[in-house]
Amino acid sequence: MRDTPQFLGYVRSDGRVGVRNYVLVVPTVICSAVVCERIAATHPSAIVALPHLAGCGQLGPDMLVTHQTLAAKGSFENPLTRAEEEEKARDLLAPVLGRKRSDALLAALWDFENIKDVRALRTLYAN
Repeated sequence: MRDTPQFLGYVRSDGRVGVRNYVLVVPTVICSAVVCERIAATHPSAIVALPHLAGCGQLGPDMLVTHQTLAAKGSFENPLTRAEEEEKARDLLAPVLGRKRSDALLAALWDFENIKDVRALRTLYAN
């Protein structure tokens, strides 16, 4: 470290001073890599673009988010939770059966193994 500050710039031909700036352009996904390269090409002595070879969201936690986004919710690989199943069922049933009958039908279906006669379910969904 120097004891006195120094200006590490240069003097322009008109007497003004300038500094040398370097810019690093970093693409966060491969989709933007070409744009970064084009930006760097405008001033090759001052701008450098880093390459991005990993693809879009394909590393670590990004890969999990990409998978969850692209995988159909409710599929074998990306199942609904019980709460999500109930919410979806209520959204579909309540306009037809009403909230009270929908809740009763869902409760019976969640306890299906203890139903002695499945015809008893008819009273919950039939008019």
